[in-house]
Amino acid sequence: MQLQEIEERSEARLQLLEITGTAVYAPAIDPATFSADVDHPCFPLPIGRRLVYEKSGAEGSERVVRVVRGETRIIAGVPCRGVTETVFEDEDDDGEDDDVVEDTTEWFSVDARGNVWMFGEDVRIYEEGHLVSIEGSWRHGRRGALAGIAVLAAPMDGVVHRQQLAPNAAENVVEVLSSADLVVVGRRVYAGCLTTLDSTPLEPGHVECKSFAPGVGVVREVDLQTGETLDLVSITDLGE
Repeated sequence: MQLQEIEERSEARLQLLEITGTAVYAPAIDPATFSADVDHPCFPLPIGRRLVYEKSGAEGSERVVRVVRGETRIIAGVPCRGVTETVFEDEDDDGEDDDVVEDTTEWFSVDARGNVWMFGEDVRIYEEGHLVSIEGSWRHGRRGALAGIAVLAAPMDGVVHRQQLAPNAAENVVEVLSSADLVVVGRRVYAGCLTTLDSTPLEPGHVECKSFAPGVGVVREVDLQTGETLDLVSITDLGE
């Protein structure tokens, strides 16, 4: 890591402390109050749900498939539901899934108030079919990593919260832009959407805008730095 990059990350972390108003992040987590059955209105995770997304932008096209897994994993005593995201790169732009470039499983649980927490990520990055890195992987309770809230139970405009704090692996921060947005994706119009801005001091200046639709989950992600857009193109539930 270059000295300039270290300085930029340090400055971004200091700015984050000013925004959140907390010098120490120490979430109180009681495993007995959590459930793997995540049913948040804007982020439901029914077992077997399959969401397919297409990314378009200057970097080329990608297809992203997210599947809600049936297994429950216990992380630091907390039951968590896994969502596996597989990224396919279409080098030939022929509309067919080609190489898998990343395969990540995120682990979620919901507390008694309805907040959806993220308790870890298993990241696998591939090149030409070969696993080359697990950078970005983390688990709550390991090496100082701490869980955070992925989606608030009752999001209010302007609220900022940590999605997780895994030093030098995942330090995402979420700002609520709107809890009642109207979002158009393709020919679909989604009302009552939750829209957030996601950023991290690990990548200063990189900000993503995400839109969550009631009953569906994420329907659009926009990289505000590159202009790339990830849009939901299909959703299938178990038995359909």
